[in-house]
This record gives sequence, structure tokens and C-alpha cells, in this order.
Amino acid sequence: MGIPGAAPLFPNNAKVTYPQEERQLYSAEYKVNNLSKEFVKLTAKYFHQFISRDVENIPGTAQLIPAGNGQPLRRVSVLNIKPGADHRVNGFQTQADFSLADYYIIAGFDFWKRNYNGLRTRDQKIEILNSADSSVVRTTFKTTFEKPLPNANYYSAGFYLHDEIKLADALNLIMGGRYDFIWLNNERTLNPLYEVNDGVVNNTPTGQKVIWESKSAKNRSYNFNIGLVYSFNAISNISFSAARSFRSPSLEERYQYIDLGSLIRIGDPNLKPEQGYFFDLGYKIFTDDLNLTTNFFYNTLKDLVAEVPGIYDNRNALIKVNIGEAILYGFELSADYSLVNELKLYNTISYVRGINQKDDMDLPQISPLNGILGLRYYPFEWLETDLSAVVFSRQNKIAAGEKETPGYVYFNLSFNIPNLIIGKVKSGFTVGIENIFNKEYMNHLSTNRGLIISEPGRSFFIRTNFAF
Repeated sequence: MGIPGAAPLFPNNAKVTYPQEERQLYSAEYKVNNLSKEFVKLTAKYFHQFISRDVENIPGTAQLIPAGNGQPLRRVSVLNIKPGADHRVNGFQTQADFSLADYYIIAGFDFWKRNYNGLRTRDQKIEILNSADSSVVRTTFKTTFEKPLPNANYYSAGFYLHDEIKLADALNLIMGGRYDFIWLNNERTLNPLYEVNDGVVNNTPTGQKVIWESKSAKNRSYNFNIGLVYSFNAISNISFSAARSFRSPSLEERYQYIDLGSLIRIGDPNLKPEQGYFFDLGYKIFTDDLNLTTNFFYNTLKDLVAEVPGIYDNRNALIKVNIGEAILYGFELSADYSLVNELKLYNTISYVRGINQKDDMDLPQISPLNGILGLRYYPFEWLETDLSAVVFSRQNKIAAGEKETPGYVYFNLSFNIPNLIIGKVKSGFTVGIENIFNKEYMNHLSTNRGLIISEPGRSFFIRTNFAF
């Protein structure tokens, strides 16, 4: 659902539902082709996206608070916590394509604005107890209104340019660049906003404080990429590319304040933008029987945004921080080979290693070595069968607080009819079984996000599509 939460943010016995989730996307695009021999294409696009999310968390927690400081013995039960928010994005993009001799140039501009407005309510039952026998003397129902993030706006405007140059018959040069101006602002925000005690509104509840002052921030960024592709012959080539990246922290990373009854998650308005340099070396071969693509990459990142355990308002918290410098390196390989006309062997392999250079520790959320090995069989022109094995190795290169996950293998089988024509309708159907032998396994990324322990078992599926 894309909702930040799950363990350890929810109490262990919490019941969490999503009573209403809504997503709307509207877009309109205008395109003109071949305005002239040199002016290949002009496009303009506007889009609007609205996302509304409501969550209901029934934590099932109760706390007995001893008498003291003039307060009687109390039992405080949290009945529910209901965060919700509306997200609106409006944007515009225009792009022009030019073909000039040995140059193919793409130039464009885009602008978008994101608006956030959210609220979290917390319903509590407060029972005043008799200190002698713990009987209930009086019961109060309190609703506290809080802000998980301040009301805020995020703006981005960018210009980009891309050029493909044919340097020689066997050598192409690709260059691109982009400049972005990003600015954002947020409203001054109190937490709690206010309380309602047995129907009586209290605009200045105990503990109220300014959690975010009104603030604005600006980031300017430039990105570039450059690449070379050299063709050895008609069936193989080698490529090299280098790029610089820049990412401004999101609203959630800057201002997040998630409190769902257990561990809290906190953002930092003063986060620095992430910056990185990326290098990739690739090789391709494509014959009638073999298609092979392999890439080796080495990426460096500075001021990477990550979460670290900490303390906030005397409570355990996950706090967004810049962790200094990190490197990511690894490889990807994909290939398919025709054993005979009706039978193809295919596989993919990927590996990535992530290291936080500041403390020479492993980065979190890194997938282990994994791949797919499969066979596709075409007994008839209209039918494709696919048998595959999904393989993951053990992941023991883990960050502090992560769990090791063992390696596993599971098998899938599917039957596909890709082109079935009925009148003027073209359709395709696929039926299959995922995890044929009902293997129990843990996905490293899902497990360490606290979402689930075991992945789904044996699953049957039917997929179809229609084209008119």
C-alpha cells in the first residue's frame, strides 16, 4: 500500500486496517510529429495525481499510571490511532526532439508541485481508579489531534538536454545533463494540536509544543551522464557510462513524525541532499541462438539518507540521518539460449554489495546474490510453457539490527497463450503456479522491513489482457 509503518512501529498485538485508500491520476498530452526534417517531435503533457490514505490502528495497549504529583491512580487504554493524509501532485512537461546530421538532440523542461495535508487522531479511555481496590471511580474519553507531518509544499523545476552523437561507424557517444531547482515550505505546527475531553475542546493541552517552525528550504542540483558504445561487429558491443546524481530529501524524510503506539519514526528538516557518482561497464552479444547482456557497476554515494536507532522525547526512535559516504558495487547478467527451435534456456543473475564507508559497516536493505534459471518450451505456435527456478543465497552481510536470512529455491510453472484473436479483439491468457512445492522462505528485504516473516506459499494465478 506504500504506507510507512509495520513492525516495530506497531505494538505486537495491534490490529491494523486500511478503511479507505484512494488514488486518482489524470493526464493530458499533446504531440506533434515531423514539424520539419530537423524538428522530429514536440510533446507537452499535464498531469494531476491525488492519493488519500486512512489507517486505523487498534493497538490493544493499556498502561497503569501510579498516583503521584497530585494525580490519582489511572488506567489509560489506547482505543485507536487513526493517521490519514491527502497527497496532491500537479505537473507539466514539454520536450522537443531534433535530428541534425550525426546528432539526435532531446531538450525538455518539467515542473511539478506536491502538496501534503495530514492529521492523526488518538482515542483514549482514561479510568480513574480507587487506590484501595482498583475499582473504577470515573471514566473520561479523550481524543488527541496530532500532525504526522506539517502541512507542506514541495516544488521542482528542471531543464534537461540529451545528445546522441555518431563519432564513427562503430562508435557512438551519448551525453546528457539536467539542472533542477527545488524549493519547499511548511507551516508552523503544534503537537498536540488540541484535545477533546468528553466533548470539551482544549486548545492548549498539557505538553503542547512547537514541533516544526515555519520554514523554507532550497536546493539546486545538476546531474550529468556520459557514455560510449563501441560495436566490435554486427553481433556484439561494449559500453561504458559515468553519471552524477543528486536527490533532495523528501517531505517525509525531512518532517516525518510517526507514532503508532510503539517505536516512533522521526525525520530531520536539516538533512543534506544525497549526491553520487555512478560507473557502469557493459557487454552485449546477440546472435540467432544467444542473447547475452552483462553489466558491472560501481557507485559512490555521499550524505546517504538512512534511519538509525536513537532517542526522541525519552522514547526509542528511528531517526533519519545523513550517514556520510557509502559505496555500492556488483553485477547483473541476463541471457537466453535456443537449445532447439522449440526450447529456450534463460537465466538472470544479480549481485550487489553495499558498505557504509564511515564506519566500515554493511548497508541495510541489500539483497543477496540471486537469479532465475528457466526453460521455455513452444510445443505449438500458439502456446508457450515456462518452468523456472528462483534462487536466492544466504544474506549474512547485514547492518546493525538486521536479521540474517537463509538461502532458498522455489519453482514456478506457467502456460501462456500470447495471441488469441476473437473478431477484432486481440487477447492473451496466462495460467500458472508459483512456488509449486509450497516452499517456506524469507525474503531478506521484506523480513528486515518488519512487514512479514514468511513469503506466500503455493499460489495459482490466471492473467489476461485485451487489446481493441
